[in-house]
Order: sequence, then structure tokens, then C-alpha cells
Amino acid sequence: LLALELPELPARAREETCERVLRLLRPYLFQPGPLLAFFHKSLGLSVRRRQLGAPQERRRTHGRIAAFFAEQPDASPEGVPNERKAFELPWQLLCAARASEPGAQEWSRLARILTDIRFLESKCRARLLPDLQEDYRAALVHWPGHLNYDPLEPSCAGAPPRTIGASDALRVEAFAAFVSTHAHWLAACPDETIPL
Repeated sequence: LLALELPELPARAREETCERVLRLLRPYLFQPGPLLAFFHKSLGLSVRRRQLGAPQERRRTHGRIAAFFAEQPDASPEGVPNERKAFELPWQLLCAARASEPGAQEWSRLARILTDIRFLESKCRARLLPDLQEDYRAALVHWPGHLNYDPLEPSCAGAPPRTIGASDALRVEAFAAFVSTHAHWLAACPDETIPL
């Protein structure tokens, strides 16, 4: 995030500044998995409050992180999928969209990535199919004006799925249905997503 806040500096100077800050923060960080976390909960809350306090700040910060991941390649030159991009990009876009107004461009950006066949293939090749299904579920649950249809829910019995004025949500819903219907094939043959 610090690297995103220093765009006017040359790349080498940005890298050196980030390294210095990371060195200073190292005693307050730990690594429970592939990512760093704050050792003290209060430090994490303070950073979150500063970076994600008001809706405008949340929208801006998540939007900048999403832009960072959007610029990353889907795979390495050797063809290894970029798991971090596949995991983070839809989440950051959803967080930016939720902090914005209904109908804002963030919702369209989220729809574009969730209905991009190259992204779908990248996510499947990274073996993140359950995460992809969760991306669709989370997006549709939070989509302004979208009414989720659950045939097992008594209040939905006999009612068709509805979306009020949101063609992007309908496209996302169609892709979600496609992924759900073909999950067995996408999991077994992630390299063959495009022919479907």
C-alpha cells in the first residue's frame, strides 16, 4: 500500500522507502500464512482506521489496490497462474464497490472481471474454483437492487429470479450459474475453460 502512495518517486526510491518502512514495522508483524499480519491488534485497527475510515477512503484505497492487481499478468511467462491476482482482484473490487453508490463505475468494473473468460480460466488454473464461486455469491449478495433467488427458501417458492435495473448483475448471475453447473469440469480440466 505504501508503494501505491509514492507514485511520484522513481521505482528504485519507492522500493528503498518501502524496505525501510518494512524494516521498522518488522517487530510488529508476523506471518501466519503467505501474508503479513499485525502482531498487535491495536496497530492493525489503527492502520485500518487511517486507510479505510470513511467510505470515500475505503473506496479509494480498495480501488487503488484493485488497480495494482489488475495491472499484474494473469500468469508468469512459464504459464504459472498468478494466484494472488486471482484471489485479490475480485475482493478488492467488491470492497471498492460496496463503499460506493449503487450504479457507480466500481460495480461495472466488478462485473467486467467476474464475466471475463480469461479471468475465469486464470482462477480455475490456480485451483481457486471454490473461491471463484464465493466471488460470485458475495458480489450478488451485495449487489444493489439484486434479489437473490433461492428455490429452497419458502418466500421464493414459485418466484423467478429478479434483478431490479441491473444488467451487470444479470450477467454476473449467468456466469455464476455457468460456473456452478460446470464446476466438476472446471475443477477437473482447468486448462480447458475456453472451449466450454
